[in-house]
Amino acid sequence: MDLARFELRLDGRQPRTMLFLGSFRHKPNADALDWFLSGVMPRVLERSPDARLRVIGSDPPAPGALPSFEGAVTLKASSPIWRCRSLKPQYSSAPS
Repeated sequence: MDLARFELRLDGRQPRTMLFLGSFRHKPNADALDWFLSGVMPRVLERSPDARLRVIGSDPPAPGALPSFEGAVTLKASSPIWRCRSLKPQYSSAPS
């Protein structure tokens, strides 16, 4: 990937919003999301109840398969990179 094509912009981020981006065909990505949702997200929400996690990837889990944490977690099938960039998360994770 040619990183020079992308400009780092720190403005316009959505506070307390995280992005998990990965292909769920790759089992370690699915395992990482399960780990995050079971062990990390509850702790994040304890400290910051308005935190949000956006999960985007190919071959996503079935609708309703993930805990929503009362709307704090949303799931979407893959989107082109320009759509992902428009989400403007404050934090992101893109496993291999």
